[in-house]
Amino acid sequence: HTPPAGTHLDLSPNPTSGRVYFRNADTPAGSILSVYSMEHQLMARMLLTHNEADLGALPPGVYRLELQSETFGRRRAMLVKI
Repeated sequence: HTPPAGTHLDLSPNPTSGRVYFRNADTPAGSILSVYSMEHQLMARMLLTHNEADLGALPPGVYRLELQSETFGRRRAMLVKI
């Protein structure tokens, strides 16, 4: 299943053991990253100051990431934390 154009969040590495980098060229500082468990529980929320986030405090598992910005709206991705 391919997400609608402009809604996919491109990140690496995936899987990760901690830090992830957002490769969308227009991911602005000031975007809000929300991390949800597969049970839809909010696990983390952070304000991005750069094109990266440290998710090392999360336990291993599969997460849904949602990046919200006034510039591009909302983007989503799945991430595996090892």
